[in-house]
Amino acid sequence: MNTFTASNGLEVVQRETGGYRIAVPNSSDLGVFNGVYADQAEALREFFRAEEDNRLGRWRYDSTTVVYADGDRAVVLDERRPHLSNEFDRRHFIAPEPGLTTTLRLAARAYFDAHPEPKPWHDAKPGEVWLLRIPTGPTFDHAPAVVSSSANGNVIFTAATYDAAGTEELALTASQITYATRIYPEEVAS
Repeated sequence: MNTFTASNGLEVVQRETGGYRIAVPNSSDLGVFNGVYADQAEALREFFRAEEDNRLGRWRYDSTTVVYADGDRAVVLDERRPHLSNEFDRRHFIAPEPGLTTTLRLAARAYFDAHPEPKPWHDAKPGEVWLLRIPTGPTFDHAPAVVSSSANGNVIFTAATYDAAGTEELALTASQITYATRIYPEEVAS
């Protein structure tokens, strides 16, 4: 395409040098504006694409892969082949493995990394009881934990373990906690 007429009547003409000229039909300046260079045009393309992505509520991984997200769920699709899409759930997402990755899976991982889920357990209060999800090798254990103050005044989880030790103390922000649900006191519906 060498000439594109926008809906506002302006013509964008591709120059042989790689730049662009914006022609304004029926204007007193002979319909010619200085134009933009190729890199400027690409910047404008990306700007307007990002503006459109924002309007449509999608997140762009690369030039053709987009993510539509709702809470912990993300639908990822390739715009060139929209019938090839996958839905991913943040809570059951398995990280991409070398040799087994797809662009859609990489896009989901990048989206989840760029939009971390809220972690309400970081604000747990002494006296509450939480069910913690903690990885143990290739699987996960769910451990009940009481929130209390430690000897040095930090708020911590004291989690039940399934080994001889019986309990383990964890900081509220411990990286091994992948998910947690408060089980006491119960949430009050508003």
